[in-house]
Amino acid sequence: MRIAVAGAWWNIAPVARRGYPGNVAAELVGAQSGRVLTQTQAVGRVIEERLGFPLPERVHDLVRRAPAQVFFKIRAQAVRMERIWATPGLRPQVTSDVQLDGREHVRYGDLFGPSIRTWDHDDVEVEIISARSAMLSSGSGSRLTYRVSQAGTVIFAGDDVVIPAGMHPGSAGALQRVAVGPAGEWSSLHFSPRQREFIESRGKSLWDAVSRLADPPGGPALGGTDVPPPESLPPPEDFGFDL
Repeated sequence: MRIAVAGAWWNIAPVARRGYPGNVAAELVGAQSGRVLTQTQAVGRVIEERLGFPLPERVHDLVRRAPAQVFFKIRAQAVRMERIWATPGLRPQVTSDVQLDGREHVRYGDLFGPSIRTWDHDDVEVEIISARSAMLSSGSGSRLTYRVSQAGTVIFAGDDVVIPAGMHPGSAGALQRVAVGPAGEWSSLHFSPRQREFIESRGKSLWDAVSRLADPPGGPALGGTDVPPPESLPPPEDFGFDL
């Protein structure tokens, strides 16, 4: 599937990689040249951490169901991922065209639905997107799909946080389960430099704030959507490279 950006598009597809089921590749392709300018790959939702922008649930679902393709690695990256994170025009906007299954066209922003809960602290946003039943060593529970962003850039994304049965996925307790990892509890062995910087600069204040949360009488306060805000687009000539 394709997501249009200024002067290019993002190709998102599952790729075959031995020992890594669910691997996803993302390639930025110049609209004029058809050349792959940059590419990255990761397992499942971690692809959002690589890209720095969210992918709608429908895109994740389609990628999971699509047949895996062969991944051809390019010799050199014409555009570094750091440039993508810093350039709004190379990231999808609310009005960006998304081509699904090679046929259906829809606006990027229209593909996002409401999250179970969103919570903001300074420039950090924690989202609990969805929850599904899971069997835990201690019994049944729920596995949460989540996203942690800073100033609109995705830093952490996954579906590996679990909560016990009886804990509401939109509760303060669930938010604390999600935030404790980015706040510094997770092992940093496989963290990117950007993630390590986030933990060093935001980890303590994030945990201090989320640990004080409590649900109001009657249950957790829910609401919010995961529709990213619109950003202004710089003209293509500002990119400094040939698309």
